[in-house]
Amino acid sequence: MSEPSSSKSSAVEPTSAPESILSPEEEECLIKQVELAELTGKVAQAELDLTTLHGHLKAFEGRYLQVVAPLMAEMEDLKEDAAEVHARRAQREEELAGCSSTAHGGINSDAGCPPGEMKTLFREVAKSIHPDLGTNAADRQYRDGVMAYANAAYASGNPERLRKLLLEWKADPDAVPGNDVGARLIRVIRQIARAKNRIAEVRIEMQELHRTDLYFLRQRSERAISEGRDLLDEMRGNLQKQLDTQKLQVQAMKERAGKDAAKVSIPCA
Repeated sequence: MSEPSSSKSSAVEPTSAPESILSPEEEECLIKQVELAELTGKVAQAELDLTTLHGHLKAFEGRYLQVVAPLMAEMEDLKEDAAEVHARRAQREEELAGCSSTAHGGINSDAGCPPGEMKTLFREVAKSIHPDLGTNAADRQYRDGVMAYANAAYASGNPERLRKLLLEWKADPDAVPGNDVGARLIRVIRQIARAKNRIAEVRIEMQELHRTDLYFLRQRSERAISEGRDLLDEMRGNLQKQLDTQKLQVQAMKERAGKDAAKVSIPCA
């Protein structure tokens, strides 16, 4: 009986798929997409920081309006009462002296964008955005919507809005037609620029909020809380004391003005 031949089956080793060869433009597009992904995360964090700051300031403003603002408004009313008493007294003194005063107002002219410059700017916008330049129906519809804003800006004589539209169009990723590597690269470059611009805008807005009186007052309030104090309650107490004093002063002024008016007799003309 012959032994079965033990022929060793040769295992076929899997062959790895050949690596795709990318053009320099495709490699650059991939690099830009990674950069865009990182920037997108930064934009999201910046937006979150801005929204959080707005929320903190809004909540603090709400308590300020509830605790302090009513007394501030009452204080302003008293100041107006005092100013009115002063004005009536000054008017009586002028009438007694036979004086009169006249006020002359200046003319304020607002020179806008010259009509010729507006037309040139509008033509430049139309040459870039006009719907007839669209490559397909969706592109034409998109351009038509943007062009409507341009027409409205031109009709209202708003050159700044026209310039802004033109700049936004030149940086708009959706304004780039096609799906070839060149178009994709341009779109991702514009998306990166838009993300960087948004981060810069948020940074500027945060800085502006940090310079507001409301922000400084909230910072003072936070420090007071860390010391076990309530700044707004303290402000309310101080305002109430000032208000009580101011009420007495205004009442005394009105009484003096009434006595002066009773003593003085102005002859009729």
